[in-house]
Amino acid sequence: MCVGLSTASPASLTWLESKTDAVSAAKSQGKLVLLLAGREDTCGNCQYVLSTVCESLSPPVKQLIQDRYVPWYCDLDTNADWQPYASGLGSFTLPLICC
Repeated sequence: MCVGLSTASPASLTWLESKTDAVSAAKSQGKLVLLLAGREDTCGNCQYVLSTVCESLSPPVKQLIQDRYVPWYCDLDTNADWQPYASGLGSFTLPLICC
């Protein structure tokens, strides 16, 4: 399943919601996976990164993500697939961003 988390434009990034789908797509496309883990509905930082930073055309963050990464969004409250990537961090500020 995919989710377009930003409603900025029809060409907004599409974030995969499954680690399995993201890894599979990355392997088939020869790209890395970009994980953004957070709480879209209740985390202002998460929403800002998803809808503003990742959609930026200047600087061309959106183009960089499209060219080199398969975007994977993991909701902290409904999916535990993000947890290995936070191992050893102790506390951290959302969103968690990993490649």
